[in-house]
Amino acid sequence: MTQYRSASSLHASFVTPDLVPPGVYPAVVIESEWRPARSGDGRYVQTAFQMTEGEFKDRVVFDRHHVESASPSTVAIATRGFTALCAAVGLPMTDDPARLRNRGLLVTVGVRPRERGGDLVNFVAGYAPAPAASTVVRGSSNAPHANRQA
Repeated sequence: MTQYRSASSLHASFVTPDLVPPGVYPAVVIESEWRPARSGDGRYVQTAFQMTEGEFKDRVVFDRHHVESASPSTVAIATRGFTALCAAVGLPMTDDPARLRNRGLLVTVGVRPRERGGDLVNFVAGYAPAPAASTVVRGSSNAPHANRQA
């Protein structure tokens, strides 16, 4: 019988060089956009996070929030996750995922077996606000001073 370990029990020695070990990492949102669901029953927000510090700087992990679906439970779960993401980057819930781009946060990364078997993959397990000094990690129009008028 195949035994699967929970993401929290996976030790770094089981992680391949292509994976980020489980942990909390400073990151910036580099991509966030609507995509159509493969099932045809809605759409989801796909977000890419790039690590900004440490040994795994410049590595990218992805997350999806299927906030438009025929399944009410799917929508509820996805809305909780997307709301947490928005809060972590200092935004209210938004219909425009592009507003998340270039904003810093802390991303909790986990490792689990791929859903259809096979290799281990990273997943985003949670979000937290970045320390105040790194709220906006990259120069962008989202910077607080960008909207000021001289």
